[in-house]
Amino acid sequence: MDDENGPLTIDWDDDDDGFSLLPDGPYDMTLTGVELKTSNAGDPLITVEFTTDDSAEQYPNRKIWDNWSMHPNAVKVTLSKMKVLGIKGVGTQNFEGREALADWAYGKIEEAIGLEVVVVAGARVYKDKNYNEVKKVQLRLDVVETTKSLL
Repeated sequence: MDDENGPLTIDWDDDDDGFSLLPDGPYDMTLTGVELKTSNAGDPLITVEFTTDDSAEQYPNRKIWDNWSMHPNAVKVTLSKMKVLGIKGVGTQNFEGREALADWAYGKIEEAIGLEVVVVAGARVYKDKNYNEVKKVQLRLDVVETTKSLL
């Protein structure tokens, strides 16, 4: 498809959507977005967006998303992902249900936008289509060392 202003030619038989997967492996990324949604099962779901730097030699400005669920069987995984990134509460907190917890978590993750992380990307197939997935996310070591030196 042409990308300029003017006439467009679209080949409906062309399966190339211009999208290519990130190869499996670690990437320096930044937490760039968060969205609060509802899963197909009706549970609160937080979609976290990570983006490679625009000056990255390979794959600049590429995005990958991770879904952090508040389903009863997944909420501990979501909270552990948040803790790894230093996103947590203080002491003991009580929440009036998973929606309240999701609202709180969304706010905390939103405050962390700009956080520099390492994302380990992998690939998966869903409904006969290939997608990237986040295998692991952690703080970048240089960010951790800088933080330690400030203490």
